Amino acid sequence: RHPWRGRPLPGAVLYELHIGTFTREGTFDAAALRLPHLVDLGVTHVELMPVCPFPGTHGWGYDGVAPWAVHEPYGGPDGLKRFVDAAHGLGLGVVLDVVHNHLGPSGNHLPAYGPYFTERHHTPWGAAVNLDAPGSDEVRRYLTGSALAWLRDYRVDGLRLDAVHALADTR
Repeated sequence: RHPWRGRPLPGAVLYELHIGTFTREGTFDAAALRLPHLVDLGVTHVELMPVCPFPGTHGWGYDGVAPWAVHEPYGGPDGLKRFVDAAHGLGLGVVLDVVHNHLGPSGNHLPAYGPYFTERHHTPWGAAVNLDAPGSDEVRRYLTGSALAWLRDYRVDGLRLDAVHALADTR
């Protein structure tokens, strides 16, 4: 709905926002209604904590298992699109926190479908995401495709990559 050319990062004021706790309802739509308050505070960008699906209704989002999907209890894909559009309409940029360094233990079925993880490297969460072992080209495409989808399909302005120190790549 709102044309958007973006906002520069120099001098930016980011507000880290957890959709599940920002409002009583814990949804994108409810959070969008409170965005004018952030503008009044001088915020220029909202950084959304991870919105990928995770077990249950409430959580921090760092144990997501589907890097291409949006948590349904928050409002799903359409809710995220409405939130980003509302933010842009108020002049706020939107940065999304993405977790590509591991996937949560509950519901993580990727190992059954391909070489998504490798024992070559270890992280605090177990085997590392496979960025340099056999089959890693497909895993790289999976993750870069996810990153590009957030930018293209949801019009977020940037990504904050979680725990990049755990993304081991010796190639």
